[in-house]
Amino acid sequence: MSEPVVIRSNRDDGGELRLSPLDRYTILAEFTGPVVNASVRVAALSSSDLLPYFDDLARHWDGWKGAKTWESLEGQMKLECTRDALGHLFLRVTLRDSLGGAEWLAGGIIQLAAGELEQLAKSARRVFAAQAHAV
Repeated sequence: MSEPVVIRSNRDDGGELRLSPLDRYTILAEFTGPVVNASVRVAALSSSDLLPYFDDLARHWDGWKGAKTWESLEGQMKLECTRDALGHLFLRVTLRDSLGGAEWLAGGIIQLAAGELEQLAKSARRVFAAQAHAV
């Protein structure tokens, strides 16, 4: 497994999302928060599917209306990024899966600063673009 993209909340009590490409079509998403620890394999057309989402966040670091959302093909992961009037960013992470017919849902919110978005996009590009070109 290659190096993951790590998204950490800038709040002490916040969460962390680790995104690791397992192969060209699967990402391992691991969310850790104050009261939750969950992981799921996320199906994608390509492990680089997330690149346009992170690039869009970085391009619009100075604001947008509503939520910018990305959801995996089979709904195992959903990311929703919103902003408040003060410019704080909130990335809501939702992971879900069905194991043996029992469906579970877990997640939390990661607070980010607008200045972190460019580095996040660069990290995602380095990790996922490399995996997309791997044989």
